[in-house]
Amino acid sequence: MLEVTESVLMDDREAITRELTDLRSLGARIAIDDFGTGYSALSYLSQFPIDSVKMDRSFVNDLALGKGDAALVRSVVELGQALDMEIIAEGIEHRGQLDSLHDLNCTVGQGFYFARPLEGAEVTDLVRARSRQAA
Repeated sequence: MLEVTESVLMDDREAITRELTDLRSLGARIAIDDFGTGYSALSYLSQFPIDSVKMDRSFVNDLALGKGDAALVRSVVELGQALDMEIIAEGIEHRGQLDSLHDLNCTVGQGFYFARPLEGAEVTDLVRARSRQAA
């Protein structure tokens, strides 16, 4: 998966569209990283060949506290579903955030709650250990 920021999409839209389309034809998946922090023009979600939207951690931070972010998260998830895009919540740091995201039908996420950034070999060890726990 290739992650691009919103600001990259604003440069030369025609050239970016061609390049992203070419990358997808090679099997790459395209994600918008940190969605909601940059230009956040909803129109480009349908203009560019995007597979996933990585919702910025700022939407997730206070989610379990019952603040207004739940409405924003729900809207982004529903928009993603309508456009057949995967929504990935960034910055999940505790169980309450994960539970709130699950309640809002956001089923994919990343963050320190799952693991800190790891080297390749460490990822393999983590997956093996969790596989043994699940068995």
